[in-house]
Amino acid sequence: ALGCTVGNLWFARKAIGDEVVLFGKKVTFRDTSRTTPNSKAKPVRCLETGEIFPSIAAATLACGLRCPQNMSEAIKWGRRAGGYHWEFVVKEKA
Repeated sequence: ALGCTVGNLWFARKAIGDEVVLFGKKVTFRDTSRTTPNSKAKPVRCLETGEIFPSIAAATLACGLRCPQNMSEAIKWGRRAGGYHWEFVVKEKA
């Protein structure tokens, strides 16, 4: 009905949580009470735009890339992924 594969739905949920807009249609998964989709996910920042994403997977999905590994490698080596430079967001300790 959505015109996409089950793999695309799984990736979208893993990347940005239980409520997503996929191919122009709103998709809600069960258990929307969770505060974060992946508690081990590290936030990433696009250096050119300053936009912060909750995880590499979310940034990958937003850029239209297919493989989070590409973004991970770009962060590691200071290269571009999706046409942008990326970095992990370091939380300052008070």
